[in-house]
Amino acid sequence: MYINRFERWALICFLVAAVDGCTKVSTPDIEEDTPEAASPGTVPSPFHRAVGAAIPSEITLQWTEAYQRRYPSEVRSHFFGRDVLELLLSLPDCEGISLQRGLNDAGEAVLVLVPLDHEGRRLPGDASLDAVTNSTTGFFSVDSGIICPPNCPKELSDASLLNRTVGAPISGSTALRWVDAYQKRNPGEVRSHFFGRDAFDALLSRPGCEGVSMQRAIDDKGRQTLVLVPLDRKGELLPDDEALAAGLVDGEPETGFFTVDTGLVCPPHCPPN
Repeated sequence: MYINRFERWALICFLVAAVDGCTKVSTPDIEEDTPEAASPGTVPSPFHRAVGAAIPSEITLQWTEAYQRRYPSEVRSHFFGRDVLELLLSLPDCEGISLQRGLNDAGEAVLVLVPLDHEGRRLPGDASLDAVTNSTTGFFSVDSGIICPPNCPKELSDASLLNRTVGAPISGSTALRWVDAYQKRNPGEVRSHFFGRDAFDALLSRPGCEGVSMQRAIDDKGRQTLVLVPLDRKGELLPDDEALAAGLVDGEPETGFFTVDTGLVCPPHCPPN
């Protein structure tokens, strides 16, 4: 009996020790795995090709009219022909275009177009454009296009001015000078707007599109923004899909025209350079 009782106690002690030992061995494995599972993933870049989407033409009218009421004597829009837009989009690694607010050497409010890659970095340009000023900026940029006023689509005596060839590359040093001049005069204002390549493809694919009017606007929250509107060779608005389906082929629609929304606004979504 004594031996049996001793054997039972020995067996119990062995089992308890085994369970305790297993517990001590397994715990460190769990602790080591936990930080790895909780580590955050890479944050995706906001500068991608899908930024920007079609919006109702009624919204565009509200926003552009709100801007014109608040700033009746200011620049209202900028027109760029399809050739220069297609040139920007054809650059290797171009994910979209940043429309950067600037002041040119005459003090006029302009937009400078700068193609960006998927990380928001400026794409390299033609070094020969910077050779005159011995600049090392060397990024690709496009000039200010046709400014309204004075060259507004509805008021041009010669509508052929709004054609596919409007806009040309400029040196990076000129672009920086214009952009810096704007930011020094307007330190707390919106600096740029980014639209992905898909938005530009949608604009340029509209039947009869000769180029894009980039119109200054104020959205429903009172923020300055831009809306993009494709124009034909007469400077007229192009119908959206619903208007086309209704049979509107010739003539400008009063409503139901194609337009693209505000994209990424800087600040807060600013390119790294």
